[in-house]
Amino acid sequence: MSVNTVKKWASIIVRGIGVLLLLGFLLLLGIYYLSRGVKHYSACEVIEFQVADDIFRVPPKYIWSTRGIKGCKAEGINLHVAYPDMQPITKAESATLGLGIEITFLIGERGPTSTGSRAFAERQGFWQRAHPEVFHELWVWTPGLTANRQYVMPIDKAYDMVSFSCDDDKNIPYPSCRGFYNYSDKISVYFAFSKEYLSDWKMISERLVALIDGFKVTQPIRTKIIKPLGSDLAVTVEVKTGQ
Repeated sequence: MSVNTVKKWASIIVRGIGVLLLLGFLLLLGIYYLSRGVKHYSACEVIEFQVADDIFRVPPKYIWSTRGIKGCKAEGINLHVAYPDMQPITKAESATLGLGIEITFLIGERGPTSTGSRAFAERQGFWQRAHPEVFHELWVWTPGLTANRQYVMPIDKAYDMVSFSCDDDKNIPYPSCRGFYNYSDKISVYFAFSKEYLSDWKMISERLVALIDGFKVTQPIRTKIIKPLGSDLAVTVEVKTGQ
């Protein structure tokens, strides 16, 4: 074997070893950050995130994924509950009990063009297409937003803040619905559930909003001046209110 051949093979082996060492380092680094994130996530009493001007604190048991969580704070996370009691449900429980009872939801900022259900229906020209069907106090357009999706909105104007987009039963074996709820002037709630429970739309919406109300911090952290008895010195302390 010539000297050049030996050098060539030596160079290839060295480069291969270098690549393996680099991949091993990156793998260990990824495992470190992943384990660190999981450790912090599981140790948190609540996960805090802000949407518009409101702060929400959610127990970790409502969360499946650690993506987007840093320490005990997050930026937009999917939350999971079981219908109808709205208790947290794990991924394993969902797989065992069936996805039909699971509701996934996200609290996010309202878009600049977000409107009530009636204004949206007018803007999309649904009334010009056809008269909707009636289903459990709902108007249903088929097709709606697309050829395979229905647009669903409450007949009662009192529920103009909520609307739904549902799979057409004819095209999907296990149809689902996506709900859009204008929680406030700046916040919307996006949620998904089995179309099997569309007839319970009012209960789902109301219970979901009540749950989110419980997550919202009603008052920010404030300060309070305490003057110990018999002392001329005043002490300022932080008082955390809300959840």
